[in-house]
Amino acid sequence: KAICDKVGWDSFEMTFGAAVQKLCDKKDYDGAILLMRALSGPSGSNGVCNRLATTVARNQLADQTLFRVATIAIQNLKKLVLIISEHCPSLTQAFIEKAKTLDVGSILYPFVTDANIRMSTSTYVKNATSTLALVCAQNLQSQITATTGTVAIWSLSNAHLSSNTLYSSFLRDPCQKEKDWKVRKSDHAGFQRDLQQLIRRGDVSVKSYQPLGRGAYHFRITKLRSVSVPISSLISRTCSCSGGGSRYSYAYGTSVSTTCLINRHKTSSSRNSDVQRKIDTLKRLLTPTQLSQLAARSRPPAAARAVPAVASVRNPYARSSSTTTSIAARAAALAAHQAARRSSSALRTPVGGKRQASDVIDLLDDEVQVQGVVGSAEAIRKRVKAAADKGDIVEIE
Repeated sequence: KAICDKVGWDSFEMTFGAAVQKLCDKKDYDGAILLMRALSGPSGSNGVCNRLATTVARNQLADQTLFRVATIAIQNLKKLVLIISEHCPSLTQAFIEKAKTLDVGSILYPFVTDANIRMSTSTYVKNATSTLALVCAQNLQSQITATTGTVAIWSLSNAHLSSNTLYSSFLRDPCQKEKDWKVRKSDHAGFQRDLQQLIRRGDVSVKSYQPLGRGAYHFRITKLRSVSVPISSLISRTCSCSGGGSRYSYAYGTSVSTTCLINRHKTSSSRNSDVQRKIDTLKRLLTPTQLSQLAARSRPPAAARAVPAVASVRNPYARSSSTTTSIAARAAALAAHQAARRSSSALRTPVGGKRQASDVIDLLDDEVQVQGVVGSAEAIRKRVKAAADKGDIVEIE
C-alpha cells in the first residue's frame, strides 16, 4: 500500500484488477473481497477498491450457482448487498432485479426479514430490502385462497331416520356423497328397509350389484341432496374422509369416493393464516407509498356490468343481424315472402286446382327475424293461423 501511495494507485490498478478477475474466474469471491478490503484504507485507494468491488459484484450477480441452494443463496445475498451498498451502489438496481428472480418462500422472504439486514443503517440496503419486501408481499398475497362464497356439502337433515350404525356416520358426514362397500347379499334387504324413508323422501338412492357382473356383492348409498353453506362455516365442521377394507373377506370394509373438502378447507385456512402472518411482517418494512400499492393490488377489480342477453331466433343466412327491426317491418317482409311463395306455387299447381303437398311455408326464412321468446311464440301462432285460414300447409322447423 505504501508503494502504491508513493508511485500512484493508477499504476497498479490493472494488476489488481487482473488478480481480482482471476479469483472470480475460479469462483473464489471471498478471496477477491479479502484482497479488495486489504487494499482499502484512508489512502487514495478508495477509487481503485470501489472499481475492484464492482468487478466482484458483477461476477457474483452473473453466477447462477451462488443461488441454487436456499441457505447458501441467503448468505450470498447478504454479503453481496453489503458490498454493493458500501462500494458500488450503482449496482443496487441490478441486485434487486436478480433477487426478484429467486424463490420467495425459501430465499427472498428469509433474506429481507433477516435481523442483521434489517438493522443496517445503509440507505441503499434499506431501499433494496423495502423494494424486495414489496415483491414478496405481493407474491404471498396472490397465494391467499378465497374464503368467501358458498360450497355444497352433503349433510342430511333426515339422517336420524336410519338406525343402522354401519353407515349412520356416513349419512351425517358433510364431506361424503357416496358410500360403496363389499357386503353379504343377504344383508342388502335389511339395508334397503332401514333406508326406505330416506329413499321415499328423495334423500338417498341405493344399489345392490356385483362389479363387472360377477364376484362379491357390493352395496352403494348415494346422497341426492346437497346443502349450500358459506365457505367460512366449514372450519367449525368435522368429517371423516378415510376408508379402507379387506380384499380377502366379506368384512364390512368401506370405500369413500369423494374429496374431503372440509379437511382441504382447514388446510387452506391454515396456509392462509401463515401467509398472512408473513405479509404482516413484511408490511413493517414498507414505506407508506408501498403500503398503498400493496393495498391497491389486494382490492378485487370492479365487476363488469352485466349485459342481459337478448333471446332471438334468426335465419343464419339472413344478411342483416340488426335487432332493431320493427314488428311492422317484419310483418311486411313476411307478407311479401308469403305472397311470393303463393305466386310461385300457383305456377306449379295443376289444372285441377289441387295444391301440391310439397308447397310449404318456412316460418323462419331469408330476411325474417323473430326476437324474444314470447314474441317468437306469438308470431308463429299468428302465422300458423293465417296460413290455416288460406289453406296453406305449414311446416315448423
